[in-house]
Amino acid sequence: MPAHGLHTGYGLPLRGRSIMTVRRWFSRACQRQRPMHEHGRDGEGGSVGDHALAGDEDEHEIPFAYLVADVWSAVVEPTVLVVRSRSVWVDLWSRATASRQPPPDPPEVDWSANWVLFVATGPRPTTGYNVEICRLVRQGHTVHVYAVETLPPPKAVTGCAVTHPIHAVTTPREPEGVRFQFHIQRKVPEQ
Repeated sequence: MPAHGLHTGYGLPLRGRSIMTVRRWFSRACQRQRPMHEHGRDGEGGSVGDHALAGDEDEHEIPFAYLVADVWSAVVEPTVLVVRSRSVWVDLWSRATASRQPPPDPPEVDWSANWVLFVATGPRPTTGYNVEICRLVRQGHTVHVYAVETLPPPKAVTGCAVTHPIHAVTTPREPEGVRFQFHIQRKVPEQ
């Protein structure tokens, strides 16, 4: 899979489209977000939040790297997590891959320099659903994590299988006291 994490499984047909067209589509999708979850302690999700972005604080993009995306995970609950330790990551990965035999090893992470941000949608009724973390923005003491859940287009041909989309990225460690706010938008691509 390419480093940018885009492929035809994301519900956006790449046939006949340049990668820049696809990136512009995800960029536009990430601009209209609504808060959905807040981060709790290490390895825990949080409560639903309605915090607006304050316009008077400096904000800047935070780099991140694709770690893993899958639609056949075993994560059955909608989940958003900031994973700060290897032990929590190994536990989460074993739950995410519980249905596989033999279970794959967890992707490697440099825990001295990085954290993992993880999003799972929970069960979806057919194939064609995906989720992708597409933007990280630091504003004051808050890191806003923007993700897009892509739904199959209307009248799309989908497989009859329950899927459980997940996406995980690595990002440089943040100082203590920084909180994470997850924003997840549902998007149906145009046909």
